[in-house]
Amino acid sequence: MNRLKNLSEKEIETIKKAFIKNCHARFMKYFFCHMPFGRKKAYAEEIREASLERIAHLTKVCGFLTQTKVYLLWQDLSSIAH
Repeated sequence: MNRLKNLSEKEIETIKKAFIKNCHARFMKYFFCHMPFGRKKAYAEEIREASLERIAHLTKVCGFLTQTKVYLLWQDLSSIAH
C-alpha cells in the first residue's frame, strides 16, 4: 500500500490500464461477488474508479495467481526408489 501511495497519477493509471487489459475472472469476482460472471465494461469502469486499497488488493491477487505452483509438479520420490 505504501508503494502505491508513492506512485504518480500516471503510474497508477498505467497499473489500472494493465488490469483492464488483462481482465481475469478472479479480478472481476472482487467487484462482482454477487454475480457468477462480471461484465467487461462494468469491470473497466470499476477499475477506473478504484481506490488505492482496491488496487492494492488486486495486486495481491495478481501476485498469488502468478506464483509458481510447485505442488502441481511435485512427484513423491520415495515411491520411485522402491
